[in-house]
Amino acid sequence: MKEQFDVTGMTCAACEANVTKAVARLAGVQDVNVNLISNTMMVEFDPDTTDAKDIMEAVDRIGYGATPKQTQTTEAAGTAAGGTGPSIQQEWDARQARLEKEQAGMKREMWWSIALLVPLMTISMGPMVGLPILAGHEWGMVSAILQLTLTTYILFFQRHFFTHGLKALMKRAPNMDSLVAIGAGAAYVYGLWNLCVMGHALSIMDMELAHQMQHSLYFESAATIVTLVSIGKYLEARSKAKTGDALGKLVDLAPKTATLWRDGQEVEVNASDILAGDIVIMKPGQSVPVDGVITQGEGTLDQAAITGESVPVEKTVGDSVMTATINTNGTFRFRATKVGNDTTLAQIIRLVDEAGSTKAPIARL
Repeated sequence: MKEQFDVTGMTCAACEANVTKAVARLAGVQDVNVNLISNTMMVEFDPDTTDAKDIMEAVDRIGYGATPKQTQTTEAAGTAAGGTGPSIQQEWDARQARLEKEQAGMKREMWWSIALLVPLMTISMGPMVGLPILAGHEWGMVSAILQLTLTTYILFFQRHFFTHGLKALMKRAPNMDSLVAIGAGAAYVYGLWNLCVMGHALSIMDMELAHQMQHSLYFESAATIVTLVSIGKYLEARSKAKTGDALGKLVDLAPKTATLWRDGQEVEVNASDILAGDIVIMKPGQSVPVDGVITQGEGTLDQAAITGESVPVEKTVGDSVMTATINTNGTFRFRATKVGNDTTLAQIIRLVDEAGSTKAPIARL
């Protein structure tokens, strides 16, 4: 049995490897393919030995999340109560909305961090390059407190490094976020300790120690680490979105609306609302919304998008039609036989998506 899961919390190749190992250790699991780009996991397993719940629990134990991909895979699912699962278009729209929301959040956090990092670097490094900004011993404590404040805000905006990284570390499945959290956290805590020593030195008028501690603050290092990595993560998220362009073009081949013949009149509905057995009316220039069989009339269909045929094919009563083909000439009606995720186009999209989620043996190595 094969089942696909949506995986949350993955940020790097180490996360992908951790999830793969955790699931592969389960009894009955025959094959695991985890895709960092699409945040999906395809698992082939023996249903008599393990099930989806065991797989989700294994992923959850190491600090990530997994949920079964909700798809409608049978014609019955498309006909029962208007369909029980989302269509390919709905799945794609949900995935794109999730990616856009993720990108927007990362972009906002990145720009806030950059905006705060600029004055932080100016205050901390400016005197070293001759800029008269809070230079001199008398400004030492003011400079240190400002650095602490700006760094704290930056680490707050980038707190996901600590929430994800430390959680993965405690689950004994460290990833890139764990490394960033340890590095930035060490610099922040060391700088905070030196700030306390600096304050004590000033209280006992030990100016030499206070001056030494003023040059031992590493707040800007902690802030720079998380900010630079957040820029890389944002660029990576943009690249992920672009990898889905090919699938997006396939999804867009299917029309969004269709004209049905119901109760003796034409009714325009969303293509996702078509049920098996509905009579669909096709006019010149329209795209076929679902698979079916012509019951009345005839037309000439351009099937290049699906079959690659360069010459339009004439169709008449009894002939089958496929989703996303274009009626270039003629008017006809056909009875929907395959709807939702059972259409030819939906199966092509699913195969392309699954192909992107699998790895060649050399890639596994």
